[in-house]
Amino acid sequence: MSPDAPAPPQLTQPSATSCRPRSVGAAVFLLATSWTLGVTIVILSLELLAVGAAGGASSPWSWALAVLVVLYYCFLLWLIVAIGRRHTWPRFVLLALTLLTCISMLLRPGFYFGGDVAKTGFNVTQLALQGVALGLLFSRSARQWCQKQLALP
Repeated sequence: MSPDAPAPPQLTQPSATSCRPRSVGAAVFLLATSWTLGVTIVILSLELLAVGAAGGASSPWSWALAVLVVLYYCFLLWLIVAIGRRHTWPRFVLLALTLLTCISMLLRPGFYFGGDVAKTGFNVTQLALQGVALGLLFSRSARQWCQKQLALP
């Protein structure tokens, strides 16, 4: 083989995200946007909690709940990444969590819609983004992509 000859093409293993349908890419983007809105609400709430703590108005239970909420958002981020990496089960977990959120909104509408307009807008926008993303994740192209097996070397 001469030194000027081009190198043979390298055979590469396709990644879990290769040939990802647009529906999955859009769903991951919408979920990431929803997650960002949720984190914004959490940060603003933690700021209010910290101000209350400085004035002696918060309880240890408030901080315990805040830790659980932060852990929940870490779990959601992990789910979003897993969805983008072609795992099937996170779609169903996300569907269950979204349905639980809807039930919670029906049972306690004052909590979600009784506060200020900004928080209500954030909650409605988050739910709408998650609903559209779930529709995309359960579309035919997304289901087929999730069910394909990667070729083993």
